[in-house]
Amino acid sequence: VRGATGWTAMPLAATGRKAAAIDSFDGNLYFLEPERGQIVKFASGSYAQTPQPWSSTKATTDLSLALDFTIDKDIYTLLSDGRILDYYQGEMKTSFAPSMVPPLAGASAITSATDGRWLYLADPKEGRIIRLGRDGSLSGVYKPADGGKGFTGVRDIAIDEMRHRIEKQCYA
Repeated sequence: VRGATGWTAMPLAATGRKAAAIDSFDGNLYFLEPERGQIVKFASGSYAQTPQPWSSTKATTDLSLALDFTIDKDIYTLLSDGRILDYYQGEMKTSFAPSMVPPLAGASAITSATDGRWLYLADPKEGRIIRLGRDGSLSGVYKPADGGKGFTGVRDIAIDEMRHRIEKQCYA
């Protein structure tokens, strides 16, 4: 945790948890746990306390397919079948499946910029980054100059919309 005097370590009540993805919003820490079919929330400043279920029990089946998520007021969750679920305050608002050519071949990550307009998906099988509107409408497809090889094995991405940059993380 970073405070006025710098960085400090705090205990986290995460024993036995298997998070597929972790994100934060408004000081709260969120874990995506597909094995449990849920998203849990560690309240700001209470990280040593047992996290509370954030997603409703109705979400269990869909969240068991979850790969990654991103938070910007809503939580957008990427599923292994290519669908994206939009949650607000623990309840699903909507879901959509991006439509594009060639079709989504196996997205591995989703991200957004705080207060940004877009969602970004990493599609390592097709070697591209896909930009979507928050309603799922296709807005852009990006490939590196090497024709997509630079995105092979991409497991996570970060976007800086202000500087027009995409950062990728690959795992061997």
